[in-house]
Amino acid sequence: KTVRASRGLSPAHQHGAPPSSNVMARDSGSAMLGLPTEWAAPAAPKMRWFVLLSYALGSSLNAFMFMNFSSDEELATEVFGVSKTVVSSFYTWSLVSVLVSMVVAVYFMTDYNRSVQIVAGMMNLTAALVRWYAVRSRSATVCVVSCVFSGMAAGCIVSNMSTVGERWFPPRSRTLATSIASLSNYFGWAVGCLIPPFTISSPRTMENFMIVQTVVAAVALLG
Repeated sequence: KTVRASRGLSPAHQHGAPPSSNVMARDSGSAMLGLPTEWAAPAAPKMRWFVLLSYALGSSLNAFMFMNFSSDEELATEVFGVSKTVVSSFYTWSLVSVLVSMVVAVYFMTDYNRSVQIVAGMMNLTAALVRWYAVRSRSATVCVVSCVFSGMAAGCIVSNMSTVGERWFPPRSRTLATSIASLSNYFGWAVGCLIPPFTISSPRTMENFMIVQTVVAAVALLG
């Protein structure tokens, strides 16, 4: 009698039915990546592009927030009443937080991929809200707190960059999906350098800018 390997196969396949081309493509793609077949993304998930768009929006927004004060340090020093050195340290606080959160995010990424992405969105929104309050209250200390939240969100986002393509896209599309996920972060940095100088000219316009940023963060989280 012929003994069939049942691991990773559906009941129909265990009884001798040949696997479909989609299943074969999925399983071979997972094998190439060194992953169990049950981790493979469906060949054509209906929501895959929406998931990628949601990730890209959150990633772009997070990188955008990193650049909030880099384009006009003079105005930031006026708003917070601190030196340029303190304003420059905002970015440093974010980067340190990235390193810390990545350790935790990588540990949970495999089994709780979607949850990590939701946590990143919540941290983005929290960072945006706290930053708006920091500008409104003219508090550099509160702004540092917002930088910590945005850095923690970035750690989750960067850790999740390749997993979106792996979980949601068929093998032939994973490279494209991962490239889009990666480029979305750089896109946010670029836009974060270009937009603030043309939209922020006073403490009042900075506060309005932070309100709009918070609304975008809320939309990204709902996605």
